[in-house]
Amino acid sequence: MNLLGPLPQRFLAVFPFFVVFVSSLFHPYDPDLGWHLKYGEYFFQNGRILRENIFSIDMEGFRWVNSSWMTDLISYATFANFGFWGLSVLGAIIVTFTFYFFSRTAKLDYFEKALMFPLLLYFVSPLNSVSFKGQLLSLMFTGILVFLFKSYEEKQSKLIFWTIPIFLIWSNIHGQFILGIGIFALLIILHLVGLFLTKTDRETVVRKSRTLTGVWILGIFAAAINPFGANVYLEAFHHFGNPWQKYILEWLPQEELSLDWWRQMAAGLILFLGALFTILNGQLAKNLTSLVVFPFFALSFLVRRYLWTTYFLAIPLMQPMIAFFKPEGRKWQMISGTFILMAFLTLSFFIDNPIKRVENMSWQIYCRKFQGCSDDAVKFIVQHKLTDNLLTFYNWGGWLIWNHPDVKPSIDGRMHLWQDETGYSAFAYYFPLEQNQADIDGSKYNVVLMTPQKPMYGRLLELVDEGKWRLAYEDDYAGVFVRKPF
Repeated sequence: MNLLGPLPQRFLAVFPFFVVFVSSLFHPYDPDLGWHLKYGEYFFQNGRILRENIFSIDMEGFRWVNSSWMTDLISYATFANFGFWGLSVLGAIIVTFTFYFFSRTAKLDYFEKALMFPLLLYFVSPLNSVSFKGQLLSLMFTGILVFLFKSYEEKQSKLIFWTIPIFLIWSNIHGQFILGIGIFALLIILHLVGLFLTKTDRETVVRKSRTLTGVWILGIFAAAINPFGANVYLEAFHHFGNPWQKYILEWLPQEELSLDWWRQMAAGLILFLGALFTILNGQLAKNLTSLVVFPFFALSFLVRRYLWTTYFLAIPLMQPMIAFFKPEGRKWQMISGTFILMAFLTLSFFIDNPIKRVENMSWQIYCRKFQGCSDDAVKFIVQHKLTDNLLTFYNWGGWLIWNHPDVKPSIDGRMHLWQDETGYSAFAYYFPLEQNQADIDGSKYNVVLMTPQKPMYGRLLELVDEGKWRLAYEDDYAGVFVRKPF
């Protein structure tokens, strides 16, 4: 068989992305999935966006800026027609397109994809394993943004004007569009500095600066074209500096010496060596925009969600090092690249078979395997009419909203930053109770549905021993506690 013939070439063009797709098939287990589906369902049933809180007991009627409203429509439409399978496949498709745009931007050859894709898949596995969610879409839009910018940087392509509708769509998909605006600004600055360092003529610099700045400003205005207007910016900025963010996992730094922390250290070493090779090869001025990754790498030490963007932005700095491993001759590059991808795919099936991961997907598996929720506990609450003054576990809120609409959760994943005009925050009230920093016995709740994994559960058992509460129901996943004499 001719390795350079048309059929093998088509196979080699697709195979790295096939590996990415298969490796990215996961059972959806986002704890917010249920309320995303419910918001999408509401839109399709009522023909309008739900703006006020009708799903939780606490802060009922609160109006909020749902910057992921379009993601909710996509989630519901997919789930309603194709179930969990549809969400799994959609998530894998989004990841594959993300790899496509970033690799297209860096002009990765077959061997570079073969060596880099498995490494990237390993680095971003904590995000990909949740399956379809708004963050995956944001990463894909970041890839599109960088691709469009690089096209302009290299050949002044008019494709750069597509960034304007991209920001319009992005701001309706996910609040992380604000990160894209920041990336675009940094790319512009680095590109103009690079033009100065390479002594580009003044006319070209002025023309490019006007075009890029104009597109950036128009992108900012385009992002405000959504049902919530400029409030999407206020909502995005509200995430920065909010004291309650420190209790949400994705807004925390990596735990020191954890596996994810070592991943971060490995990525930092790769970035440092890549930048060093770029400098030694005299290519820094021409590739200055590749340094856009470093601010996000620095931020990732404070907030782990910036890691996923960092890994993809690092691709151009990873390329120089791959040259040390690349065999001589295109034929051997293809053979060795195929071997690497086949080995990775085989190892993936051996360690955690992607097909088995998505077999027999259901809410029961979602509960038992990922969230630890208990249908039987909720059924007990309904049967015994214990839904008044009920406190529920934060991570189960979305699941309850979708699966048990007759049992309103007290709080759910929408609400960690909500604060009404009086200054009341449901999360600020809830979290000290969950962690037993405030005594549940002095709270406004008479019934509690809680996982045994939280400190509050131990305190409730103490109150049972003291005769103040009773344990009305218990299984391996949840307990239902009722205040006496309620």
